[in-house]
Amino acid sequence: MGFYNLKIINSGDERVEVYYSKDYKIRTGEVKKKRGQARRYKTKEQEQYEKKKNKLTNLNNSRNKINRLIASNPDLDKFITLTYAEPVSMEDSKKQLAYFFTKLRRKQEGLKYIWVLEFQGNGNIHYHILTNFKIDIDTNRFRKSERHKKVEREFAAEFWKHGFIDIRDLKAEGNTNVARYLTAYITKDMMDKEMNGARVFGYSRSTMDKPVITKVLENMDQQQLLKMFEGYDIKFTNSYDIGLIGDKVNYFDMVKKEK
Repeated sequence: MGFYNLKIINSGDERVEVYYSKDYKIRTGEVKKKRGQARRYKTKEQEQYEKKKNKLTNLNNSRNKINRLIASNPDLDKFITLTYAEPVSMEDSKKQLAYFFTKLRRKQEGLKYIWVLEFQGNGNIHYHILTNFKIDIDTNRFRKSERHKKVEREFAAEFWKHGFIDIRDLKAEGNTNVARYLTAYITKDMMDKEMNGARVFGYSRSTMDKPVITKVLENMDQQQLLKMFEGYDIKFTNSYDIGLIGDKVNYFDMVKKEK
């Protein structure tokens, strides 16, 4: 079991995230709870607080994972929304979603997708999907043409007979911030929903390119560290406490400079 103080997450060629602490070393691997260790009693209020806190942490982690997957897979350019005509249970909707992707895979080898669950105002479920599925659609961000509507009807008839379909071609619309399309639907409203273990998002694990995570032990100052990434612009930076004596981890979110 080793130590590291620098973690680098490369999401494709366009985005790099850096976590660095000069004076604090993080142990790799999980620290297991000792056998026989007494379980601390928690009040009902403490349990509710921790449950809410853990749920918020999971939602934030989901957003981060989606952002990294999208940056690692720039060919995800179709945005599809699946809506139900009638209310459906969570269990049935997940089965229908799985079959939807099965049918798409039969049509296209190497299918990639990320899906996000959303609850409409009336409580009905629908799904937002980012995919590389090839659809010949003359999309327009302001108004759908008759041909666009025809393609959507034909797509629904073949792949989704439970309600309605909306399809957008993000590249044709000139929208480069595709991550916002999906992460916007993972909101704090989900904290009030009883999910019963249901996931709020998923993706095609076997076909998606994954972020590359590197953990190393380095001894350099912050200026030296940032020189390693001169080809990137810092989009966001933050720091947070770690350890017991005020040590900090510095975080840098960087995007590749435009040529």
